[in-house]
Amino acid sequence: MKVPEKVKRRIESIKDDKEKGASELVIEVIEVFREYILLDESLEKEKIDELVKIVSQIRPSMFPLSNHAKRLGKLLCNRKKSEALKVISYYIEEVKEKKEKIIKNAGFLKDSSIITCSYSSIVKGFIEKFIDKLKKVVVCESKLGNISYGKKYLKIHSPKIVVIADDEIDNFSDADCGIIGADGVTSEGNIINGKPSLKMCSRLNNLRKPVWVITGLDKFGNNCQILEEEFDLIPANLIKGFITECGTLGFEKFCSIASSIYR
Repeated sequence: MKVPEKVKRRIESIKDDKEKGASELVIEVIEVFREYILLDESLEKEKIDELVKIVSQIRPSMFPLSNHAKRLGKLLCNRKKSEALKVISYYIEEVKEKKEKIIKNAGFLKDSSIITCSYSSIVKGFIEKFIDKLKKVVVCESKLGNISYGKKYLKIHSPKIVVIADDEIDNFSDADCGIIGADGVTSEGNIINGKPSLKMCSRLNNLRKPVWVITGLDKFGNNCQILEEEFDLIPANLIKGFITECGTLGFEKFCSIASSIYR
């Protein structure tokens, strides 16, 4: 299939984007399908399947991109353009509503002192919503090259948010719990998230303090053949639980529910 140049550019921008988290890039992926629909009158299965295949290979460490591409592909095949555009609009609203549910379900942590690292728009949304009640938010700088992912949380503009250097994690102890987002959760028992997630989770495990993953069920995938350099693999045994749109889940329950939706 010859991908329209405008769609190709959008796909390349997602591939090269090192600033946004997986949940933000999901919206970008949905917009790729919208642009394709606007540029092509026909939505035959073969064409949609080919687009799904291309999009699914953009960022191998970010499972939700392929999950939503595959799900959208099934919904869009052989529809009229007007119907397909309505599906896209409803789909975006559904993704946003699920994100709000996740943040609301994490509300039981609102009176805590927390530490986090890397960057997650869902974690940022949680901090923004509950910043008045959180005791303290410590953020690891999460510096990779010229990008400091942790400093992006400073845009919330609160004196409760403190950024520490990544090499200070080994001596850190002042938090009730840790929270991270996820770019992927593998059926093999690992969470994929930006560095230095493994270091932070290991430190909190040594201190016998819980770490929660605040994430959607769309982050589930069977395994990860290629791990991009900016990501860590965190064993599920370092995690207390997953806070999702379906509530708080253990690892096995997370995989069971998620696989029923995205397999």
